[in-house]
Amino acid sequence: EVAGKAGPLTVAAAKAYFKLLAYKDEYEVARLHTRSEFLEDLREHFGSASKLRFHFSPPLFASIDPETGRPKKYEFGGWVLPVLRLLASLKWMRGKWLDPFARSRDRRLERELIVEYEQLLDGIVAGLDAHKLDLAIDILGLAESIKGYGPIKERSVAKYREQLSKLLSSWEASTPSQPRSPEPAQATAA
Repeated sequence: EVAGKAGPLTVAAAKAYFKLLAYKDEYEVARLHTRSEFLEDLREHFGSASKLRFHFSPPLFASIDPETGRPKKYEFGGWVLPVLRLLASLKWMRGKWLDPFARSRDRRLERELIVEYEQLLDGIVAGLDAHKLDLAIDILGLAESIKGYGPIKERSVAKYREQLSKLLSSWEASTPSQPRSPEPAQATAA
């Protein structure tokens, strides 16, 4: 409405919102690793006699590596493929009370980011005018900068929130101040 047509603001908001909604959880990782195209591509490049090795950091039992401060990765052989297929088939549980991953720190953060973004979007749209359009594009597109998983994602989110805070300060500063209604005069005793 402000720009006269759908354009950069719509694209920035749609891409960032999609990125937040389409996070890669355990079900998606399992689906990607068991896709027939992925497995066929591995066989084609490395031969059918090659042995598969997967390096995962399972959130339900991965301990923290004292040297890196990050969850340890464990090696799993090809025997894990049926387990991954089962996990991929259970994606219907995503976010439901049965989901064993729903209460993990990562999943809580991802849901929190979605709610924050929806509130941000509502606030930006409510205060949008033509002179703030470019800043709105920067603000709403910033969520695309969030990358990684686990501790890497946590650092990325911290950086995103810091940059967002600065942009929102600029947003607030560019808002014309509303005239304040005069405060009622206080009666003084003589």
